[in-house]
Amino acid sequence: IVLIKPVVHTKAKLFVVAERNDFLELLKTRTGAYRLVDYPYRIVLKIEPPVIVAGDYSLENITKDWNWIQRDLLDKNHTSLKKGLQKEDSLHWLLVKFQSLTVETPSAETEAKRRSLLKDHKMTAESMEFFTKSFSSLKEEKLIATYNCYIWTSIPTTGTLCVTEQHICFSSPFKKKLNITDFGDITSLQKETYRTSTGVRIITKREQFVYLSINETDDIYNLLLELWDSTVKQIWKSAVGTLEEVDAFYNSDNFKRESVGRKSYDSFDKSSIASPVGQLIPRTKGDPEQSIRRRTQGVDQKARDRNFQNIFRLPRDEALLKDYPCEMMKNRTFRRGRLYISNNFVCFQAEPYGPDKREFSILVPFEEVTDIHPGELVQEAQRTVWKQSKSDTATSLAIGTTFTDFIVKAKNASKICDNLSSLQLFVSNQTNRVEPSQVWVKCIMDKVGTGLIFNLKHFSPNFLMVEEERKEAWAEYFSKHGNAIRKTQRLRELIRKGIPNHFRGRLWMVYSGGYAYMLTRKQGYFQTLVQQCQGVHNHEIEKDLRRTFPEHEYFQTEAGIDALRSVLTAFSIHNPTIGYCQSMNIVTAVLLLFLPEEHAFYVLCSIVELLVPEFYGKQMIGLIVDQRIFDELLTDKFPEVPKHFEETGLPLTTVTGAWFLCLFVGHVPLEVAFRILDCFFYEGSNILLSFGISLMEMNLASVLQCDGVEVYDILKSYNWEFPFFERAFSAAMPTASKLDEMRASNTFSAIKELEERGKKSRLREFTKTTHFSRPELDKVFQRYTTVTPNDHLNYEEFEQVFKGDVPWWNQDPLEVFKLLDVQRMGVVYFSEYISALSVILKGSPQEQLTFCFALYDGDNDNNISMAEYEMARNLMYTFALKRREVVASVFQNSDASKTNRLTLDEFKVAMETPILTLQDEPLLPFASLLNMAPPSSPREEGQ
Repeated sequence: IVLIKPVVHTKAKLFVVAERNDFLELLKTRTGAYRLVDYPYRIVLKIEPPVIVAGDYSLENITKDWNWIQRDLLDKNHTSLKKGLQKEDSLHWLLVKFQSLTVETPSAETEAKRRSLLKDHKMTAESMEFFTKSFSSLKEEKLIATYNCYIWTSIPTTGTLCVTEQHICFSSPFKKKLNITDFGDITSLQKETYRTSTGVRIITKREQFVYLSINETDDIYNLLLELWDSTVKQIWKSAVGTLEEVDAFYNSDNFKRESVGRKSYDSFDKSSIASPVGQLIPRTKGDPEQSIRRRTQGVDQKARDRNFQNIFRLPRDEALLKDYPCEMMKNRTFRRGRLYISNNFVCFQAEPYGPDKREFSILVPFEEVTDIHPGELVQEAQRTVWKQSKSDTATSLAIGTTFTDFIVKAKNASKICDNLSSLQLFVSNQTNRVEPSQVWVKCIMDKVGTGLIFNLKHFSPNFLMVEEERKEAWAEYFSKHGNAIRKTQRLRELIRKGIPNHFRGRLWMVYSGGYAYMLTRKQGYFQTLVQQCQGVHNHEIEKDLRRTFPEHEYFQTEAGIDALRSVLTAFSIHNPTIGYCQSMNIVTAVLLLFLPEEHAFYVLCSIVELLVPEFYGKQMIGLIVDQRIFDELLTDKFPEVPKHFEETGLPLTTVTGAWFLCLFVGHVPLEVAFRILDCFFYEGSNILLSFGISLMEMNLASVLQCDGVEVYDILKSYNWEFPFFERAFSAAMPTASKLDEMRASNTFSAIKELEERGKKSRLREFTKTTHFSRPELDKVFQRYTTVTPNDHLNYEEFEQVFKGDVPWWNQDPLEVFKLLDVQRMGVVYFSEYISALSVILKGSPQEQLTFCFALYDGDNDNNISMAEYEMARNLMYTFALKRREVVASVFQNSDASKTNRLTLDEFKVAMETPILTLQDEPLLPFASLLNMAPPSSPREEGQ
């Protein structure tokens, strides 16, 4: 029972009465107001002034409270309350009773948990009812969250923002027009300050909206960004599939259904046909409030996982299990942050601290954890000492590892200990896992130290002297921190100055994410892939092997070529979606200078899948997006450079594409390339933009004087006197969050262009597999997209489109829908629809005959009944009549002399007349004339 210490009931106008008796009222908030109060459901004692005696965030829980009060308090004291006391005295007696029953006001932690239910977008049945009434056209969509906010037009207007899987909807009692925005139409999503409030600006092709919220702007922005990102990726996958598999979309021979199995539609119901399953968020059953919460949590969890993976460079399948606010001791000072726990790692990230916003984070594999104990921090001899304790109320814990111990302060230290201990036990009992010690042993055996000699012409004159100085600084750092996978301000400074070759392999492995990637795979995974490569010949890889680093002696030997082949072929098997992409050979070759083959493989996995996702592959959407951002930044800083490239006819993307794909390797001297990779692995892909700007600045005068391809040689030269790295590190670049916004906007526009290319490619292919010309296909597609933006139709959409395209169809279109729904998913894809339309409107007599038979052979047994034959015969007769109508129309229009006879010239005009007229009139069929008599009697048909 969730009774609270009686407090005065306020904001009464925000509530309505759900139930009442002589002494109490059960209240619930009005629609849209549940976020404005502490307890949206409350039981109020009708004393003066009214007081709250029970409150909750759930109707189910408050109903339990109401029933308990009615049964155990009012009914048992019925006689005293009704007869022995006046009503005023009865109310006073109840107030005292409630005061004696309730404990102290709930703790701050309990209240925080309760409030988190609202923060997690907990919906009520009223919210869903409000959504379906306000946006009836979207009632089939799944509601994810609602917010009270303002829309800013000329004046701020208050209302309710409803978010579904596919739309952003806003309704206000002060505004008649409903705002409905499809996620697929959004071109930009920005969080910005508007006067004295913060809000979210949503920009589409046609309009833009600004939604302001008092205290939930971050929640709104993060949720919308996650859903928009998912929508854009779905559009991308669809567009990529169109470009890559356009030949598989439709094969005209398959349409005859001679080899296609069909299931019976005996129990088919039109109302059961809906959009295909497999939406962004899985469908849930049961209580609608629970369903909404699960959907919201699914979106939030996805965002948390990705944030966790990006912070600690972890594979995409490493899900976050728990995270806790806590403090970790660093240099005898506790730093506030969060402790993250996953299946394989325990991690900590501190909040930025100090005037220069210093950073600190650490990642520990469970294999490295030796012991975990709860304890207490006590003061002894003017210093803080940690002591182990078995108390369930421990406020700290010690995590012992093979290299050092970590002291963590947290309110729920005992619970954290239990979780960590369980996972540590689980990991220790697993077999065939990679041992971290083996990773380090192999990394220490750096290839640079075993005979690979660099050609010093690629290095600065004082390279060897600087290398020795760096070794001393790094040796001092390692003596202090050991092999702990930490990120500190000092480490960042050292990395920016350059990693000595002797340590480079180990640190690349760690900070690229290759180390974590390797630990999450079974031992021998790479060797298994290499065995599968035996006998596999990849033409693209073989073609590039001997062209890789021709100036480096190692890659002119069979050992170097075999190592390169093993890594590249293993990756193509590991990730067949990407396979092999040019420039991977260059990046892999650099890794093999410092790492064994297995380690280089895992670093390559991390680069392609984590650090620069979507750079490599057939569409390279990530590369296109970063090139656009670079173009924007370069235009702001040096507008004359893009203009010069445009005048010379050499696209800037030709240069920058090679830079980013090769991570600058091969486009700057090796010493510079290595230092760029040092920073790239530690800081991420944003640093590549800074290096690109700095490289242009260094060669600015020469670039502006050259023409065409000369720019390649100019940019490859290096002026050792130019402060290249200093300029890159000090450049005024957008913040990481701003770059993320720019990526989101540019990704959308790039994918839309890709989608348009896919559409053109698809329509071009349909001119080969259907009877339609390209202008005719454009008209059909334009009409199709006015009904749905998707590449599939549910039955309601199909019926609308089909009746518009074939208005003379006099039979049930459901039969056509059933015929085309080959996968039995309740949808018909555009490829299937356009193919069927081609046969209906422009097919040959034989094609239409086959179509009619397949249409009425419902059980797919290659037999039709008398009734089915009659319907098929009628349909064929309709086809013939339509052909006669078109022939007559074309003849009359070509007969300029109106003599009912055609001259040779008129005959040529008639034969060249477009088969299908799609301007304003309905579609009409035209094919060779088929003479067919009207249907005869059944007796004649039987003959």
